[in-house]
Amino acid sequence: MRSTSVERFRPEVQALRAVAVMMVVINHLWPSVLPGGFAGVDVFFVISGFLITAHLFRELESTGRVDLPSFWSRRIRRLLPAALVVLAACFVLTVTVLPSSAWREYLAQILASTVYVENWVLVGAATDDFAAENAATTVQHYWSLSLEEQFYLVWPVVLALVTWLAVRRGRGGRLRGPLMGLIAVIGVLALAYSILLSLGSGNAGAYFSTLTRAWEFMAGAALVFALERRRLPGAAAIVAGWLGLAIVIASAFLLRGGPSYPGAVALIPVAGAVLVIAAGSPLSAWSTRRISQLRPVQYLGDISYSLYLWHWPLIVVAPFALVAVGGLSTWWQRMLILALSVVLAALTKRFVEDRFRAAPAGLPRRRANRRAFLAPVTAAIAMVVAVTAVNVLVVAPRTEAVERAVEQMRSEGCLGADAIRNECADPFGAASTLDPMLATADRVPVCDPSLGREPDGETAATCVYGDADNDPVIAVIGDSHAQILSFYTARWALDHGYAVVEYMSSACPALITRQMEFPHANRATTAETSESWEPCRAYAERALAEIAASSDIAGVVVTNATRTYLDEEEPERSILTPANVEAALRQLGGDGRPVLVVRDVPGLGFDQGTAPQCLAQHPDEPQACSAPREEVVPQDDPMLVAARSVGAHVLDLSDDFCDAARCYAAVGGVIAYWDRAHVSRTMGDTLEPDINDALTATFEGGSRG
Repeated sequence: MRSTSVERFRPEVQALRAVAVMMVVINHLWPSVLPGGFAGVDVFFVISGFLITAHLFRELESTGRVDLPSFWSRRIRRLLPAALVVLAACFVLTVTVLPSSAWREYLAQILASTVYVENWVLVGAATDDFAAENAATTVQHYWSLSLEEQFYLVWPVVLALVTWLAVRRGRGGRLRGPLMGLIAVIGVLALAYSILLSLGSGNAGAYFSTLTRAWEFMAGAALVFALERRRLPGAAAIVAGWLGLAIVIASAFLLRGGPSYPGAVALIPVAGAVLVIAAGSPLSAWSTRRISQLRPVQYLGDISYSLYLWHWPLIVVAPFALVAVGGLSTWWQRMLILALSVVLAALTKRFVEDRFRAAPAGLPRRRANRRAFLAPVTAAIAMVVAVTAVNVLVVAPRTEAVERAVEQMRSEGCLGADAIRNECADPFGAASTLDPMLATADRVPVCDPSLGREPDGETAATCVYGDADNDPVIAVIGDSHAQILSFYTARWALDHGYAVVEYMSSACPALITRQMEFPHANRATTAETSESWEPCRAYAERALAEIAASSDIAGVVVTNATRTYLDEEEPERSILTPANVEAALRQLGGDGRPVLVVRDVPGLGFDQGTAPQCLAQHPDEPQACSAPREEVVPQDDPMLVAARSVGAHVLDLSDDFCDAARCYAAVGGVIAYWDRAHVSRTMGDTLEPDINDALTATFEGGSRG
């Protein structure tokens, strides 16, 4: 292989690492400054694809094989020590600084990161229809490291297999063709898949998926063979270097996240990274060499791995550690986080990365490989033991104690909403049952398999409860708040001879079919343009038309996370307006079909975090997690205004969460929401009598049509 490969140190690659890590860090600290800084991760993927493929191909050419144990042991020594140190720090921070409400999810993701499957955990979380308000954990950034480790695990095996097949067919000396073909096929298929997902609505989790990112590694891999065939001439290399650097930096300022990413948009930072690497470091005063070889730039590239590891946990933990001074709210606090990240990265590079990078001197290769492989196994076992200890010694006893207290309050008729109905003493006060650690898992089941199933055929429906082919159907439509309501509607309906068909789109009101220009009030989604709004609009159009046209649907239940779609300062800019909702209700209620509009639950204020987090910070003062009623229960609620205009039935549950002045996160010894506004299962069960009464009045009060 020619010297254009990675046989020599490449300062432009190190400089590219420096640019990429600062893009990511600045994006996380000051997202409005570099809204597209997340593209730094794409740059890292290209670098990894280039360097690893160049190393493996060089070994194939010189030895005719890939020494897999030695390759993996080098990767382990290079990457795992620093990663495990930060994971251990995240574990300690979780159980000492963070509220207990975060423990379960954080510890689970620490385990996932230990075995490098964090990206797939996040794919699953993104496809959870309640994920819009999920808070990021201290190890969420390990998704990219997990993806890279999966590449390091699989890619050398693939190359070794291709080499073996080539040798068997007598082409052992001609590996370039098969390898280039393989890279092209994987790259094209992965890019096509990524673009396909970006164009549709079923792309939740695509951002974290190995399958939608593989082509970025292949772009770097293809560059190995392109540089081997022909090196860019001097003038072209100078232009390519500056152009690539400009593209990468411009992407940090111009790109926006959202459901369409990575898709075709990721071609921009990937192309920039490819150009920078292809340009190399020409010996010219006009090239990027002067910048790339600056000592601060090279040093930043040296510590880029540890800097990436440390910056995110500090950002996540800071609001809790700095709560006395208002959290992470000022520029100097963010500068402090940046400085501390750099210091920790420098220390980790010096005392962890450099110390473990090389195999022990004089140790036979096989023993060195075995020792390297023992490290992740030992770390994984240690982390499992630590998390299990927390669960056994802390979570399990607290769970049992809370369950006993809940049963006691239920028997007294003072649990949840029953405390208000039965006029129990201090319904919004402290109680032994208010355990934030357990509340985050207290969720209403999604399309509960004991009651429901996924629909068959082409339909906008998302779940079917009961025999929808033979029984009259009640349709439930809305966002994830409607998904909770559909569960309780189904429990009533199946006892009254109805089936239920759910029409739900997460973080989408599912009622608005008109084109909208953004930014509009929408705290539930990342929609920032009319194009990013289109999937929601298209779903609403399809669902409304399907319900209106169905002769099997005897009635409709509608609800939404209304406040997230309102602009209180400029109501005309709201996504939900009385006119918009009224048009949808008239379409749903055609031919005299009864419609029940359920007013959204109050939830917490947008600046209060989640109910479990707030209550964990105020264990003896649950009232501190309340909000003024006029702020969380809109007086001119467009859902209610429209319902009255069309004569729809209305269920308002606000009094089950509020007194005359304030609305609370804890009611009758129950944490009312498992996040900011999704009702917990325990609270939902105590609301069921009110829900049942409204369903009976709406659908049993007269004929079924």
